[in-house]
Amino acid sequence: MTGVLQEQMALCLADLRYLEFGRQIKSLGGSLSTLDSVIANADKQNQLPRRPWHSDADRYGPSWDVLPEVVGDFKKTLEECDNLLKDRSKFQYSQAGFIENVIWWSSVEGDVNALSERVRFHMMKLTFVAKPFEIQLLLGIKRELQLLRIDVQDLKTILIDGLRQKDSSSSTYLQSLKVPPELAIRFTKALQTSKPASFHSQADIPLKDGFDALVYHFANSTILFNPRPELRQRDPEEPQYLNLVKCRWIAQTIRQSVSFELAGPDSLWADYMKELEDDIQGQFRRFDTGQLVRPSSDRISLLPESCFHIWFIEEPLTRPPDLAEQRPLEEKILELALPGTFGTRKSTITVFRKSESNMRLVTTTKDDQNQYFHHERETHVNMEADRLIPTYATPGDASTMTNNVMICSNEGRDPEWYSLKDPDDVLHFQRALTGFFVSHQMLNISWSIEGSSKSNKSGRGRLQFWYLKPFQPIGEDGKRTSCDRSSVASPQSPTSSTAVTRLSTGLSVSATLLSTGSITSTVNGPQGNGTALLRAEVPRIIIFTQCEGMYVLLQLKLHDSVFINPKKTKSPTTVVIDPQSNNIEFQKLCVKELYSWNLSCFRLPAHPEMRKLEKVSKGSEIASKILETVSKKYLVLTFPTPADKDIFCKEFATLEKLRDVHQNTYTTTLMTERHRANNPRSPGLLRQQPRFDTW
Repeated sequence: MTGVLQEQMALCLADLRYLEFGRQIKSLGGSLSTLDSVIANADKQNQLPRRPWHSDADRYGPSWDVLPEVVGDFKKTLEECDNLLKDRSKFQYSQAGFIENVIWWSSVEGDVNALSERVRFHMMKLTFVAKPFEIQLLLGIKRELQLLRIDVQDLKTILIDGLRQKDSSSSTYLQSLKVPPELAIRFTKALQTSKPASFHSQADIPLKDGFDALVYHFANSTILFNPRPELRQRDPEEPQYLNLVKCRWIAQTIRQSVSFELAGPDSLWADYMKELEDDIQGQFRRFDTGQLVRPSSDRISLLPESCFHIWFIEEPLTRPPDLAEQRPLEEKILELALPGTFGTRKSTITVFRKSESNMRLVTTTKDDQNQYFHHERETHVNMEADRLIPTYATPGDASTMTNNVMICSNEGRDPEWYSLKDPDDVLHFQRALTGFFVSHQMLNISWSIEGSSKSNKSGRGRLQFWYLKPFQPIGEDGKRTSCDRSSVASPQSPTSSTAVTRLSTGLSVSATLLSTGSITSTVNGPQGNGTALLRAEVPRIIIFTQCEGMYVLLQLKLHDSVFINPKKTKSPTTVVIDPQSNNIEFQKLCVKELYSWNLSCFRLPAHPEMRKLEKVSKGSEIASKILETVSKKYLVLTFPTPADKDIFCKEFATLEKLRDVHQNTYTTTLMTERHRANNPRSPGLLRQQPRFDTW
């Protein structure tokens, strides 16, 4: 119960942060609407006869050219806000998605904070610039009227005097506000820290960067502090008061700069400065009237150098990594293009291996012509707990066959369908999840146990040859870290097995199915350090079929005792697989529902259900248990044509040779290790070896 409450609280906090983020964006929209109304009003006032040589480019005068530099690139900010929300629209209320939501929120929180700060920054600048800009526009209109009506010479003076009158008392008050010398020294020193490329000397402060710094520090000054006299809270934080003093120093420095003087007293920059100085003055008057209490100079001097920085630095957004990017402790093993693209949109699926049994599947859709369209979905799969349903191999009419694979929970819930482009991609996807490479598959194969025609001992379906060959990781260059051919290994070349079965008992093998290289592995056992020998998994045949309305999977391991018996093979389209001695054994899965037709049972490492197999007596029927080992005399396979039979026999022979290569490698290595164990003083051999009693 506590965990559920914590989840709900975490989601609520995220929602509140998003609500605040949305309100800030809405406020920016209001500020932009104000600016828009100013321009609309100017347009309305400007619908008057104009001189023929007057171009539309001069319609609003120089203030229009300066405006983008003054207010900043708010369009870029809004686009990044929109991009962030569109990219991560998967944030939702769900128990299953809670962990992903929390991970996403923790990674994107920094971007939300940075964008919130930038939105607030734009709002502050728009607040200060709206009135001066309106004055500049109206003055431009009035100047146009004066040029058209020369007989009204006094109109310009009246308007300018009315709109540009100076408050001498305010100017005197502001000039009386002196920045303490010890603080001015530290401000001057801070000018050289993280300075913009446009800054060269204090005598020529770049206007855009200077005003950005002025607005930024004013937005973080005592304007944020609301006193509570009833609680005797009238002392703003020291950094807030320092920012206010810093604003006074920056304003003085800008006024004395060459760029500001060249802009002239009638420029938008000058009006912009007037608005800012009026607000700075208002904050200082709060201290003079006793509304606020100044912190002591000693406490201000103890503030760290970071509090004295001048320039406003727009932090780059650190987008959280795409779901399709490789994470620590996992390997990227497969990436496939998906069908069903619409227009310029393309979809892919990527498989990441986190461990022998745990995978992460990511489906990504992007638009080549819209960089902001980016949809991702990830699924975490545990091959020991989840089911891999080979829906593409469902027995039936060939016209109804698809390239679909389904993954669901062990209870058959939460199905995830994956529609792949072609049969080859289906087998690649299957290999990524099972570890087995399909060297060949055949359709429309008839099978029977001991030649029986009974419905519970025969059927028709799909046949696949499997041998263990897990995908090797894909490197950053898009290539696999080692040779990973999509064909059967040459029987004549030495093969190092990646399929391992521990032969010795009581030893901890450090190698896994995912390792490559030698079939030997260092172990730590009760008798000391030594070497364990790992046996290769034999190839196998998998049959996808039905028996009496039940979905069935049959697995026949091609041990050295299993072979094609030519004496019993009389038909040109029939093959009899017969053991040299005793009965042939194969594993079978038999279920009533498609959602339980779990191919994961035959993957490696061994599925929990496979480890619990029981041997069934000779008289038992095929459809007696869900998963079991069946012992029969022989298996009969019938193919549509003699050519299909020949292909089967060739593939069978190839895998026999591959099995023999692995077995020979195992035997040779076993003899070598025995020699090392019995001759610890041999040159170049390990000196401490345990006895391999189980060999």
